[in-house]
Amino acid sequence: MPIVNEHTVRFRIKLKLTGTVSELFEKKDIPQIEKEAAEAVKREIMQAYRNGLQIEADIFRLGDRAYRYRLQAWKRVSADGTRFFLDERSIEQLDVKVKLRSAGRYKSNRKNS
Repeated sequence: MPIVNEHTVRFRIKLKLTGTVSELFEKKDIPQIEKEAAEAVKREIMQAYRNGLQIEADIFRLGDRAYRYRLQAWKRVSADGTRFFLDERSIEQLDVKVKLRSAGRYKSNRKNS
C-alpha cells in the first residue's frame, strides 16, 4: 500500500522468495546463504529500479499501485498522470526474505533459526 504525505508517495515493499540449493562449492549454513541471497536480490531490485528511473520507466508499476489505492495523492504528485513522480526515495523500505530448501545430493546444515 502506498504511503502518502503532503508532497510525496512512498512505498514499503516486502518480498518473500523460496528457492533450492542444487550445488554448493563451499560449506555454508543455510541461514547464511539465505541472508546473502536476500542481499543480492535486494541489490538487483534497486539497481533495476534506478536504471528505470534514468529513462522515467516505472518498471515495478508503483505508480499503478498509487493510482489504484491512493488516487487523490496520485493525481496530486503526478499532475493527473502528466508528470513522472518516482525518484530514488520512492522506495522507502525494501525487505527481502529468502527461504531455501535443499535439493539433490546437497545436505543442508540448517541451524534452528
